[in-house]
Amino acid sequence: MNTSVDALWLATLQKISAHVAHDLKGALNGVSVNLEVVRSRSQKESSTGADVHRYATNAADQMAVVIRATTALLALARGTRGPVEVSMVAKQLANLLDDMSSTSTGRIQVLVDGGMSAETAAPMSLVRLAVAECLLAAVAGKEAISVRVAGLPTPRVLITPALAPVLAANVEAAFWAAGIQVSTDGHGISISLPGPPELPH
Repeated sequence: MNTSVDALWLATLQKISAHVAHDLKGALNGVSVNLEVVRSRSQKESSTGADVHRYATNAADQMAVVIRATTALLALARGTRGPVEVSMVAKQLANLLDDMSSTSTGRIQVLVDGGMSAETAAPMSLVRLAVAECLLAAVAGKEAISVRVAGLPTPRVLITPALAPVLAANVEAAFWAAGIQVSTDGHGISISLPGPPELPH
């Protein structure tokens, strides 16, 4: 992988980490506070399960947020071999950039057209970079977001509502060199990716 591309993705991953850091810290603090209440109340002889149930449930819900974010961050930090599955990348990024204040379904919905495969020959770092930069632009608004992934013959990601991403010149150049097209119109942000690599004859 081109070192400059890796550097671009690292910079974007840092932006993602900064985006989730506040919610992640809040969730960890919540776990700590609720577990301290459980510990304190459970030591009382008159304490019952009902006295601590709500606090234990809160701690479990907040821990689920921490686990979800940590799992997604670790997945994004790993490299992969073989063709990149675009829908998997979209789901990992949605898990991080979604509303982390709730363990229920948030405001980013990822839909895969017809359950079709959406493999691309583009390098993983560039696919992550393209989807992440566009999702970061979209979540800057307050509306619910739909991420639709279409498969063969040309993988495509459509993010709505439309909020034009501001891409640095070196990021745009990396996309162009890899055959990745990013455009914005009234329907949303569209990311067109190269198809899967051709199988050897």
